[in-house]
Amino acid sequence: MGEERRKNKRVFQKLLVQVLFMNKSLPGGALEAQELLKFHEGVLLDVSSTGASMEMAGFDERWDALLRREDILVGMRFSIPDEDHPLSAVTKVRWIKRQAGSRAVSLGLCFVDISSLDRLLLRNYIINSKSAAV
Repeated sequence: MGEERRKNKRVFQKLLVQVLFMNKSLPGGALEAQELLKFHEGVLLDVSSTGASMEMAGFDERWDALLRREDILVGMRFSIPDEDHPLSAVTKVRWIKRQAGSRAVSLGLCFVDISSLDRLLLRNYIINSKSAAV
């Protein structure tokens, strides 16, 4: 398998993130709405101007099918170094990776809604970061 090529520069720095899983119609089945509609904490592994990847613990396999649904959005809030204003964005899950039997999950997220100010702050952070790569 060849090396993955990305269009956008990414910063590889671990940042704490709070997320809220949302959907347009409350889910039925294995997960209760109360589990879905609460804040969870994770760690951003990398971030670009178009998305991020993150790791979260405490999510068993029941979550995998739910997170792949088209109507699920992930609201996220995180801070970047040297910036007092926390950034917020709404994202969609693009990929999920899990080690067998693990309750930890890695998610690839694509921004679908981010304010102009937050996008500008994020771009400046990426441009000025020493840990950025394509």
